[in-house]
Amino acid sequence: MWEYPISSPDIVFNVYHTTNLALPKWKWTLVTNVSGRSCMLIVQPGQHFFTVTASNKATGLESIR
Repeated sequence: MWEYPISSPDIVFNVYHTTNLALPKWKWTLVTNVSGRSCMLIVQPGQHFFTVTASNKATGLESIR
């Protein structure tokens, strides 16, 4: 779950994933995008790292990963 101060129908959240923290964030895999402020992901055992960005559907702009 994450917090975002602005509620807008144009905002979607992109969830990125990696198992290798040495990998630059721009190379992380996009797992899903959601319009809500939470989602559930099923992962295999092991270390998993995630980051979330906000993206504006109208402008195509995305926050920094």
